[in-house]
Amino acid sequence: MARFGEPDRPGRPYRQAMSDYHTQVDVDGDGTWDAYVTLEHGGGVDIFADMDGDQRADFIGHDYDRDGWLDEAVADRDRDGRVDLAGVDRNEDGALERVVLDDDFDGRAEIILEDRDLDRRYDVVGRDVDADGLVDSVVAAGHGNPYAGF
Repeated sequence: MARFGEPDRPGRPYRQAMSDYHTQVDVDGDGTWDAYVTLEHGGGVDIFADMDGDQRADFIGHDYDRDGWLDEAVADRDRDGRVDLAGVDRNEDGALERVVLDDDFDGRAEIILEDRDLDRRYDVVGRDVDADGLVDSVVAAGHGNPYAGF
């Protein structure tokens, strides 16, 4: 397997050598495809990306049916070694319909987002305002509501 920081072929994304699996990930949202390595198992694939070169995965995605779309993903956005984003793609369209965020990076989830009608806009937003671990406010919207997408 190629180590983080070592491409298996020049000019190609970093991935597991001898793998026929291909996908593209933009972990940091900057519009460019990021380097990754894969680990194949039981018909599925795990995708790992090291965004800061410290040899630790800052992003882990799971593609259970090898179709190139991530079914679940977790990320360490502030690179402190703790997961602060977790999401699930329920309908395999490339968007995370259920997301939990630790937005202030204190180790606790503050924001919960859900796209219930699968239109790529979040219909439900929950927030833990006072950091006690319980959701304090929830905003929900439906079709036809101009505030439905957050």
